[in-house]
Amino acid sequence: MSDPNKTFKHGYAVVIGVDENNIGRLALPTVAKDVQAVHDVLVHPDRCAYKPDNVKFLKGEESTNKNILEALYWLQDKVKEDAEATAVIYYS
Repeated sequence: MSDPNKTFKHGYAVVIGVDENNIGRLALPTVAKDVQAVHDVLVHPDRCAYKPDNVKFLKGEESTNKNILEALYWLQDKVKEDAEATAVIYYS
C-alpha cells in the first residue's frame, strides 16, 4: 500500500501529447496512449508519486499553442517558487 507521506512534493511536470490535428487521417492514437501512460506513472503513488495538482496534462483538443504556453509558464513559476523543484517536460 502507498504511503501518502512519500508524495514527491517538489516534483512538477508538463505532459503534452499532440495526437489530433485538423486532418483526421493524420491523427496519432499511439501518442495519446503514450502520454496517458507517462502521466499515470508520474502520479501513481507507488511509482513517481507526483501530486496530481503538480502535473499539467494536455492531449487531444487541449494541446493548443495557447494551452501549451500557459502550462510551460505555470511550470516556470513553480520552479521559481520552489528551490527544491524538479521539473519534467514530456512532449510527444
